[in-house]
Amino acid sequence: MTHGALVEPGADGRRAPRAGSDRAGTALTDDDGVVLEVDPAYCALVAGRPRDLLGRRLHEVVRVDGGLFDLPAAVARLLAAGAGAPPLSAEGVVHRLDGTSFAARSSLSLSGAAAGRPVVVARLAPAGDGAEPARALPAGAGRDALTGLPGRPALLAALTALLGADGPGAPAPLAVVHCDVDRLAVVNDALGRGAGDELLAVVARALPERLRAGDLVARVAPDEFVAVLGAVADPATALRAARRLAAPLVVPLAGRDVTTTLRAGVALARPDAGGAGPEEAARAAEALLRDASSALGEAGRAGRGAVRLHCPAARERALRSLDAEEDLRRGLRRGELEVHYQPVVDLREQRRVGFEALARWRHPERGLLLPADFLPAAEESGLDAVVDAVVLTAALDFLQRRPGVHVAVNVSARRLDGTWAATVTEGLARRGVAPQRLVVELLETALLADDPVPVAELRALSARGVPVFIDDFGTGWAALSYLRRLPVDGVKLDRSFVADLPGDRDCARIADAVAALAAGLSLQALAEGVETAAQARLLAERGWRYAQGWHFGRAEPEEHWYPAQGVRATDAPARPGCPSREPA
Repeated sequence: MTHGALVEPGADGRRAPRAGSDRAGTALTDDDGVVLEVDPAYCALVAGRPRDLLGRRLHEVVRVDGGLFDLPAAVARLLAAGAGAPPLSAEGVVHRLDGTSFAARSSLSLSGAAAGRPVVVARLAPAGDGAEPARALPAGAGRDALTGLPGRPALLAALTALLGADGPGAPAPLAVVHCDVDRLAVVNDALGRGAGDELLAVVARALPERLRAGDLVARVAPDEFVAVLGAVADPATALRAARRLAAPLVVPLAGRDVTTTLRAGVALARPDAGGAGPEEAARAAEALLRDASSALGEAGRAGRGAVRLHCPAARERALRSLDAEEDLRRGLRRGELEVHYQPVVDLREQRRVGFEALARWRHPERGLLLPADFLPAAEESGLDAVVDAVVLTAALDFLQRRPGVHVAVNVSARRLDGTWAATVTEGLARRGVAPQRLVVELLETALLADDPVPVAELRALSARGVPVFIDDFGTGWAALSYLRRLPVDGVKLDRSFVADLPGDRDCARIADAVAALAAGLSLQALAEGVETAAQARLLAERGWRYAQGWHFGRAEPEEHWYPAQGVRATDAPARPGCPSREPA
């Protein structure tokens, strides 16, 4: 998989980020419009972040009016024209993610391939000569059109002025609180973007009311706000103010009361920060905002409504995380992500009936990396949606090439955003693959009990005939509730209950209980982590039909299972369970 549209060759032969002077932005998508990569300029133009776009279909996230493309139709035209087709161009109005709009020109072209499929290069720039930045059509003199709050430039100017003040009029020590709104994407997907805008407007009105007169509040991203607090005596005072900002807020939306919270990161200016020259004050302002953002990242990992104070260790963690993210982005650009397949067997008939598709990263320096080595960085940066998209595409292509088997794929709960079920079913239909041959599994611990959007996605998949399995069954807190509430076709016994078989009688009883539960609910049941013949024999004797693990084969590239001489005779139709994001 290679897509180099966002980069140009450097002096050492490697590729370096392109820095176009026309302020145009570039996004790479597959031929379904799923965003594989997006550069900072594109994010700035649409007032979004990479995680708002990656792994989602571009035309469903960025709304356009006028002459801009119907992306699927435009891609079909390009593919029909074949290699060397000239780019398609159009102009129209783009609606940013923050509610503002601007006149834009766009172009689409084909470049390279990802997992054997075309890569679409989508370029976006302000209409006109490209030398001016995009103007918000409903502009408001430096204020955000949706909320009426100052934007980031005004915030930075005010903070710079405060840090540059000196003498008797200089402010007491400052604190910056960086907040983001929990579950805005859920509201957008469940109730519509208009409801999400209404939620943001209510939050924008509520935040100043929770602060003192003279404190500043600005909107700096679609779901992010920053407050500048003056006369902060100590960290405890700043934390108390941040907790007031992050307190739950009940907002009436679409005939229902929606409770939302904010997460907050806090950073304090140094006691000697006042009296700096203009350039030093500007650098100090940027650093203060950066530290507050770093603390917000820590709060995000802690969960809803969390508040965290910046500390140097947090910044070091953030830097390491950023390095890992950039390394993974480079790997995705260079096509280093691979998909390997681990077999699933029918214990009763002693034959292979399917596979699980598993991501592997062939790192140029560290060798072949397992998911545990790179998924945390992917999940933190939003690149897990890209990884999921690459694995899904490879699995669908595999099914098209290899009749008579099923393939299981993992999906993160975050990817179930209201668009994924349609992406899956369209991909199946385009390849002529029966829906029953693709199995979708979701980690039990990743399911969101109170989030209607993933539940609706799972129901949509099940209605279209795609089996849904719960992975790592028995390790979460609401397993039986999920079996009652969700359209589940099967469960996968967590490897922790298999590892000590056959000697551990408690594990054997748990295996018996899960098998009986699955049979009673007419669910398929699969045991993962089977590493020995004794484990396989015991599970078969106790009623388990399907299994997966090193005893039957490790995850290997497709060509390992299907050598040049053709399909192995052991492959045959069946509909077993879905393997997990296994660690080996």
